Amino acid sequence: MKAPSKGQLKPGILLHRRAFLLAGGQAAVLAAIGARLGYLQIAESETLVGLADKNRINVRLIVPTRGILTDRNGKILARNEKNYRVLIVREEAGDIRAVLESLSRIVPMTPEDRLAKIAEVNKHREFVPVVIAEDIDWQQVAAIAANSPALQGISTDFGSERRYPFGKEFAHLLGYVARVSPEDMENPDDQDALLQVPNFRIGRTGLERGLDRRLRGTAGNKKIEVNAHGRMVRVLSRSGAQNGQNIQLTVDQELQRFAVRRLADQTASAVLLDVETGDILAIVSSPSFDPNEFVMGMSKSRYEELVNNKRSLLVNRPLNG
Repeated sequence: MKAPSKGQLKPGILLHRRAFLLAGGQAAVLAAIGARLGYLQIAESETLVGLADKNRINVRLIVPTRGILTDRNGKILARNEKNYRVLIVREEAGDIRAVLESLSRIVPMTPEDRLAKIAEVNKHREFVPVVIAEDIDWQQVAAIAANSPALQGISTDFGSERRYPFGKEFAHLLGYVARVSPEDMENPDDQDALLQVPNFRIGRTGLERGLDRRLRGTAGNKKIEVNAHGRMVRVLSRSGAQNGQNIQLTVDQELQRFAVRRLADQTASAVLLDVETGDILAIVSSPSFDPNEFVMGMSKSRYEELVNNKRSLLVNRPLNG
């Protein structure tokens, strides 16, 4: 009997062949997917685990305490003091502008200050606490707590600030610290991770600058597990920070004060040396300035007033006069 031609095949036979071809195609696709999964799970497992850990684990720095400076008799010339500061969390605050306006009734802020704070807050992730005010007093802390319903996302805690108890007497010798600038972070000779910490301060002038690396200390770190949104789940490990070195100077605070009083308000300088050892016992530049003004930051107008003063308050006369 003559076999039927292709055009004469029964519909049932054609349907079975199409089903077979479709099933074969599906099987090929599943085989390819299975092969790919096997490759990822076996050959690429270590690489993928490493990438997953990077997404799951964050490393956060622990800031060390800056070393203190003392005179030859142990009197503290530069120390660290705890201070109250105000923080804001963007996702909890909601309308940041309205919250800061309410806060300004307790912690004075000009409209320009508030705009600058909003810009600073927006640079960080919405759940990261951002410092918006420092060195507030206890009355302000209490007022913030009492008005907490109207200050959503606002909290207070302790910070640390540099203090110079003898102010103008040692201003030119000790110098001062100030916030890290963008230029500091781009300095190829100083790639310390601490420079990336918000509001971190480094030495700007005087011994604070010259001894900055020793005074700064070394950062610690803690590894934390975070969820898909970057929020902390738990602390996995912790390595403590190494605090900055405490340094004793050769100057004598009482002799320094004596020299300051003798110069009074003259435009002059004085240096007192130990003739046997060569130690500097006192080194004074007059007139002087208060280095504490620089620590927390000052207004542009105040800075210009100091820089443009006809008597050159910022000039270190024993070294540059």
